[in-house]
Amino acid sequence: LSLSLSLSLSLSLSLQVGFLSRPVWARVQECRDARARAVTGVIRGIRLVKLQGAEAAWEARLEAARGEELWQLTWQRILGIIGSIFSSLAVIAAPVMTFAFYTQIQGKVLDPAVAFATLAWINQLQWSINSLPAVFAVYANLHPTLARLVAALARLP
Repeated sequence: LSLSLSLSLSLSLSLQVGFLSRPVWARVQECRDARARAVTGVIRGIRLVKLQGAEAAWEARLEAARGEELWQLTWQRILGIIGSIFSSLAVIAAPVMTFAFYTQIQGKVLDPAVAFATLAWINQLQWSINSLPAVFAVYANLHPTLARLVAALARLP
């Protein structure tokens, strides 16, 4: 019960971080598109930009686009760190909550045999405990990309 509770709590928090990350990744992609459009505009019209002396204006436009992109990437990193913290806490919370439930709720004495068997069992679950939050992060990264791909394919004749 305690292991299920700690895993459920950790996974629900990781899922929330994944849902928060999804729009951030979408904004990162939008910022990259805006920067790419600005660079393409400069490259296509470089002669006109030089003739008009508009290098400073285009430089400011490109720097603003890159600044917004970096801001969104920073938020994505922060959300990734929060997700890693939740995942790490799940690894720690699983044995702690299990032993606390065993000793405090059930009122049993924790002997070395039970502790070792429990830790061995939790160690077998370690891959699941560690990988499930990563699944939510992959979902958060892929969903905006797939949505954009579907939209692009829908526009094809």
